[in-house]
Amino acid sequence: MSTTGLVLELPSYEAVVHALTRGYGIAALSHFVVAAELRSGSLAVVPVTGWNVSSVISVLRVRDALLTPAADQFQALVRKRLGELSSNPAISSPTQ
Repeated sequence: MSTTGLVLELPSYEAVVHALTRGYGIAALSHFVVAAELRSGSLAVVPVTGWNVSSVISVLRVRDALLTPAADQFQALVRKRLGELSSNPAISSPTQ
């Protein structure tokens, strides 16, 4: 609960990002959710001293199952994209 008593609950990350880019408050979101907005400068990270939040993203699949070509390409894309995001200091650093 905020100190003002005003709270806005939205149904999706997309709705939260939409509200944030229009100046409606602040939110704690994954850097992955707002990567494009951080790159474009429409949103900025506000460092919070002592708050170091991290998350783990796992790629899961059935063991020993052959992937279809599409699934194999998707897996490669996910690994590449997550690697790019996590190596970008503007996105991965909690102090930016």
